[in-house]
Amino acid sequence: KKVTSEEVVTTYIERCKEVNGLINAVVEDRYSDAIKEAKVVDATIEKCTDLEKIRITLPFFGVPFTTKESNCAKGLIHSMGLLCRRNYRSEEDATTVRFLKEAGGILIAKTNVPELNLWIETRNNLYGQTNNPYDITRTVGGSSGGEGAIVAACGAPFSICSDIGGSTRMPAFFNGLFGHKPSEGLTPVAGIGLRETDYPDTMVAAGPLCKKAEDLIPLLKVLISSNVHKLKLDEPVKMKNLKVFYQESSGDLRASKINRTMQATLLKVIQHFRELTGSATKIKIPGSEYSYKLWRYWMTAENVNFKLNITDRKYVTSAKREVFNLLTGNSQLTLAAIIKLIDEDFLPQENEEWAKHITAKMKQFLMVVAAPYNDHLCLAVAKELEATFGGWVPPS
Repeated sequence: KKVTSEEVVTTYIERCKEVNGLINAVVEDRYSDAIKEAKVVDATIEKCTDLEKIRITLPFFGVPFTTKESNCAKGLIHSMGLLCRRNYRSEEDATTVRFLKEAGGILIAKTNVPELNLWIETRNNLYGQTNNPYDITRTVGGSSGGEGAIVAACGAPFSICSDIGGSTRMPAFFNGLFGHKPSEGLTPVAGIGLRETDYPDTMVAAGPLCKKAEDLIPLLKVLISSNVHKLKLDEPVKMKNLKVFYQESSGDLRASKINRTMQATLLKVIQHFRELTGSATKIKIPGSEYSYKLWRYWMTAENVNFKLNITDRKYVTSAKREVFNLLTGNSQLTLAAIIKLIDEDFLPQENEEWAKHITAKMKQFLMVVAAPYNDHLCLAVAKELEATFGGWVPPS
């Protein structure tokens, strides 16, 4: 035994306390309960005569983790960043949070999100803005920005996020971490956001965020639980046999072009895989010039009423109403939420038949890059990139 669970949990808690004044990531903690649970873990290990059984059945026994505020955790605030939900507490855990606890994990805190998880930055009128641990004047991304900040700042070894349109991947990008959105339908979504049950048709998926690529697979196995047989997570990947394709720009005029630094980084990675696999083909994915329009359509495919949810389902609001409230100093919403209302009320919606047709063609083409349920290829590439170019770097 090299270290106790109590020592590990306490160390991460102290780090959370140390950095949170700067980054404003943790919005509610359960530090005292977490330490008590860690002591129980240590006592169990002390008495255990079959540690191998614990290693197999409880892979995260005594390991601390955090989750975003929008994921239900029994007894903790579940406001979704809304002032009108500031006193709401969850009666049970989100299924994925429960899975991590059942695997031995110890939840130490919940972190900040934008309202209803629907923004690419992390701020709201209840908790304020979360700052990047590498430069507090810069963004952490969203909607799992609180998780990105606290993991990058060493306040937690890993976290459980959710992702519908980049909510795990963007904070990973902005905070120098590894994040993964699993293939559609693998992770339960009950308790994520305002979802009380699992939805068969949703873009939402729970996913891990961590500093080391090697941690992604063990975490993913816990999150997808009984669906693990659908993936090939333990199948060795021969990197030399991969077919690598890349695209420098979507061609969508609504999207900013990547800057020179990002382009140089991309080309460096491409050159590595060209040398490793013998080929790396530059392509133009058919339909990618419609990326924003397609993203906008599929974000609304799940039957969710934003104008109702933003008021905690008390009444249906509108852009006109909230703009008036904003101008008179009575709005409880951020500008980002009001912009979303303006989008829904005044801008034309995307054509369903067109969006599904274009997406279907893109799916067929993308199969050669990373087909559904081939998550192990994505994770293998993450490990390769980490080994070659380095991964997480501590904030200075």
